[in-house]
Amino acid sequence: MELTVWDWTGDIRRIQVKDYEGNPVPYQVLDEELNTYWDHKYMRVLVEVTVPACGYTTVVLSQSELLEYPVYLQESTNQVARLFDDYILENEYIRVRIDARNGRIRSLTDKETGEELIRDQKTAGLNFVDTETITSSAWDIGRHLACTPVDQCVCLEKVSTGELRNSVKATYTIRNSKAEITYVLEAGARALRMEMKIDWHEIGKETIPVLEYKIPLSYTTDEFHYDVPAGIVKRAPLSNDVPGLRFGLAKNTSGKSAVLISDCKYGYRGYQDALGLTLINSSTSPDPYPERGNHVITLWLGSYDGNAAGAEELAWDFQHKLFYQPSNCHKGTLPMEDGFLQADGDNVFISAIETDEEGNLLVRGYELGGEKSQVKLSFNDEVENAEAVNLFGKARDAQIETENNRVTIMVNPYSVFEIKVKLMSNTP
Repeated sequence: MELTVWDWTGDIRRIQVKDYEGNPVPYQVLDEELNTYWDHKYMRVLVEVTVPACGYTTVVLSQSELLEYPVYLQESTNQVARLFDDYILENEYIRVRIDARNGRIRSLTDKETGEELIRDQKTAGLNFVDTETITSSAWDIGRHLACTPVDQCVCLEKVSTGELRNSVKATYTIRNSKAEITYVLEAGARALRMEMKIDWHEIGKETIPVLEYKIPLSYTTDEFHYDVPAGIVKRAPLSNDVPGLRFGLAKNTSGKSAVLISDCKYGYRGYQDALGLTLINSSTSPDPYPERGNHVITLWLGSYDGNAAGAEELAWDFQHKLFYQPSNCHKGTLPMEDGFLQADGDNVFISAIETDEEGNLLVRGYELGGEKSQVKLSFNDEVENAEAVNLFGKARDAQIETENNRVTIMVNPYSVFEIKVKLMSNTP
């Protein structure tokens, strides 16, 4: 979790991070000096934390005691000209090679199996696509006429180095536009994060300019998976964009599969052993200048075993960040760490939690593995009553059991379920 710490008055080099019991927490200071915003100073600190399900925990930032007089030396003694080799971003799951010449991804290796996901002699990255005007609109991507890799990288630089995060930023010119891609790989992540800032000034005339992200696959596939609300759609290769709510996955029947996740773009294209995603469409109908200006887009590229439920979990993890609340030390009635609800069940996902007018909890979820599954919901309070309801809140027949603080329900394959739970703390 990346924390923004405001108005720190101590020495950045002496920061220490502990949990609420006083145990050291792995951390990485992302700024060498304080940044300025209006009349305030701030810095960013990356911490590795474990948070209970649907709950919270507490970490404490402080300045360590000065045990001896500090002596700060220049870390590097290398005085020769640097070599512009490829950048390597690596953690325990994947290894990524960034081409030093063009800032594109030349290699993505799954370290668990040693498989390479990107086709030999090809690179993954942005492509500038000229599309046919007559078949293009704000709702349709026109026929592709020409596809040019964005490889005019005018700056490639390392942004951060540490045990929790390593990142590299590539800056491009794209005809009349500019783009920045910051490649970020964090400890424990199964996918590379790509933070994009694009200043777009292309206008449709004889052709319609389109910007896409594309991964040439190292394997042959005839099946692509795209998630829809509470489910997955399997599609054959198609030479047009198809909708995906959170991710597109190129199914590999004999190894790891490439998965592309987006926080705000939904037009995926699986075709000719490649997986792509449309980012910007400068159509002229009905608005002649629809996309000019700044775009902020985040993508994740990783490998998985091809299980749709696993890819769904991966997308949820990346797209739903933890929230944090900075505070000074003060008294309170709640414990320093707690979890309110934990769900245990294969291929089952909780999609919503809310309360009704009577204060009962409504827990909604869905099954994604295609098998009848048992779901166990554990609350932080004893359950007085629980019943299965439909999406209109009306009771329905279902196999459901209640014991102490746990509710167990059987969920049918590819189905949506909802449970209404009354906790003892809500009883008058």
